[in-house]
Amino acid sequence: MSQQEQQNNTGAKTRPIQPRINTRCGVNMDTAFSVALVGCLVPEFENAEIFFRDAGWSWQMGPMEVAIDLDAGGVSFMAEPDSEGRVRSTFDLIRKTYGPQANDKRVVDALEPLAQYLDNQKAYGSEGIRMIAPSLTEADAENVSDFTLAGVFRRESRAIRGRAKRLGESPEWADYQIVCWARDHLREYISEKISYMNAEANVVRAIHRKKIIMQEGGAVALCLDPIKFVQEVLFRNYGIRAVVIVEDTDNIVVRRKDSEQTRMDHLFIREVLGRFGEKIGNGQNDWFSHPSGFLLAWQTRRGEQRGRGTKVDPWDMAEAVERAILFEDARIAQSK
Repeated sequence: MSQQEQQNNTGAKTRPIQPRINTRCGVNMDTAFSVALVGCLVPEFENAEIFFRDAGWSWQMGPMEVAIDLDAGGVSFMAEPDSEGRVRSTFDLIRKTYGPQANDKRVVDALEPLAQYLDNQKAYGSEGIRMIAPSLTEADAENVSDFTLAGVFRRESRAIRGRAKRLGESPEWADYQIVCWARDHLREYISEKISYMNAEANVVRAIHRKKIIMQEGGAVALCLDPIKFVQEVLFRNYGIRAVVIVEDTDNIVVRRKDSEQTRMDHLFIREVLGRFGEKIGNGQNDWFSHPSGFLLAWQTRRGEQRGRGTKVDPWDMAEAVERAILFEDARIAQSK
């Protein structure tokens, strides 16, 4: 018990000045990310003290104090069970409560996929995977779960608790390290999601400025101005199946969507390279083709001095990729 709590129990009106987060001992994934989320959404709680309590802990809290997954006299953030009696995630409750206080209001929307995941994970565990992929057996779902955020969290928390035991540290020390791990990953997640939202806006502007060229109903987009996440945005939001990106004035990258089958070193594409006196090689003063066929790029070898740029016209390349995809579509349709 801290000195401030002792003073409070003796009748003094002392309240914590330092923002404080109270949460349960033995944090699980939802609790750890919920604690981390408060610091990410509310600037005043970014460096808050974190206290780990027994589940039944109760204390009259001050104005700069919150409780998560505790009884706390009924004033804690704790999601209620749904109509089926399944316990839901506290993370989404905090997201909706404190989201309006975030410096960047887009954070609330950016966190929605993670909130849904944590909610399903807490309610269904690995069984939630079978709701998405019903063909999986129970054993397969467990194996897939090992590679999800829940699986990574389980391994990391076990490692931290094992390290605490070896070092003679307290369980609360381990809880704090787990929350720090969750906080670092949450900040990275938010940063990437906001970057993707920025990319969506940049793509809209680039289309308006004719820096991204797409034909209505076409399979390929020509990007004359490199934008972070451009291929992800075009694949997900615009139904594009392959992109031709001009990274510099004379360097080109061709990338297909992962679900596509057409190779980016297709005969039609090789013909374009030949017309400009170029060929596929190892990516040094020539073209590099990934063995899986999803990527074709000019000069991809790093750590070496760049040579000349490609002579290939990006418009010709985009046309060749479009022809290759349509040709393979027709061939596959005929074989069925």
